[in-house]
Amino acid sequence: MVLQRTVFLVLLFVYSAGFLLISLRQLGDVAVGGGKYAQGEWLIDFSAGYVRRGFSGEVFMGLSEALGIGVIPLLAMVQWGLTLLCLVGLLGLALRYKMNVRLSLLLLSPALVLFWYNNQYAPFRKELLAYLAFLPLFLRASTVIAPWQVLVSMVTFLIAVAFHEALAVFLVPMAIVLWVLLPARRAAGWIAAYALGAVALTLFSLAHASVADVSPICERIYALGGHQRLCETDAPIMWVELDAISVVAGGLRLNASETVWPFVEGLLMVVIVFGIALFLLKDILLKDGMIASLIVSFAAVLPLYAMGGDWGRWVSMQMFATLFVALAFLKAGDRDRELPPLNPGYVVLILAFNLGVGIWHLVPVRAPGFVQTVWQALQAAS
Repeated sequence: MVLQRTVFLVLLFVYSAGFLLISLRQLGDVAVGGGKYAQGEWLIDFSAGYVRRGFSGEVFMGLSEALGIGVIPLLAMVQWGLTLLCLVGLLGLALRYKMNVRLSLLLLSPALVLFWYNNQYAPFRKELLAYLAFLPLFLRASTVIAPWQVLVSMVTFLIAVAFHEALAVFLVPMAIVLWVLLPARRAAGWIAAYALGAVALTLFSLAHASVADVSPICERIYALGGHQRLCETDAPIMWVELDAISVVAGGLRLNASETVWPFVEGLLMVVIVFGIALFLLKDILLKDGMIASLIVSFAAVLPLYAMGGDWGRWVSMQMFATLFVALAFLKAGDRDRELPPLNPGYVVLILAFNLGVGIWHLVPVRAPGFVQTVWQALQAAS
């Protein structure tokens, strides 16, 4: 029990300190009129015509105009709230499983929440909404999922896809989670509803992939307090001027390298990070359909590697999918006996790796870990 409490306290400290760290970074962005990644992508709107990812900009720019509040601080407050909801939800799951050491260590994976903390470009991105769509399904300790839980999940998921079409890849792990947690006939109906909404929104994005000129979008942002950096050459807003082929080509150029080593190192990092996750879950992997479900949920994100250059982000998305699928199998089973205790020696080794090593947001090579990131932040503050 002492080991459980100790690891959970580490988890609580890391999540709390990390949230403070990225919040302070966010304050720096707000003070200078926004960051082109953390805020810029959320502010694409329909000022230049219908375009993919424009729903989010319409929401926040419209609210900004209606309330008379600068769009950057308004968006930042929402992003803080969404991130906090996600962190509290994950901590709540750890408590529900009696602070189980294996689950707490999984939640400390450098490909999950720590990925946001160790990379200045990773937090507050739109995939946060996709992760939040899973949490309502795990709110109650009962194995019975109420219709309102699924409805909240579906609305959140469809908002996520409306805001960023690539998040439709989460339809696959979501379908698996629903199938595991709901009776078959009920699950099929809900899965169909999720799928119809996601397909319709994705088709909208494909039909409106780009606009001829983003100037109207940028002018509206400037008028509401956004900085001109939000419309610089490599900013996400500028990418909606490109057709689909140019977007894919430009995204893949982000991974250009003169040697093959970064890709080898990145692959090794992925193997180690997911190897640790599977080791922590090894006692439940033989449950009916779990291995196949994890493989399918992992594979659902693979197309993104061919369509965009943020490979580290895709790894993180795959780890979140793995987490939620595993939690679904745990919730559907006998929670008190599913994850047995872990040898303290393994706990120390895994904890040292998780806190000492980060994953870069492009090719997922080794990056500064949480301990180094916090130490650098303290040095900069002093």
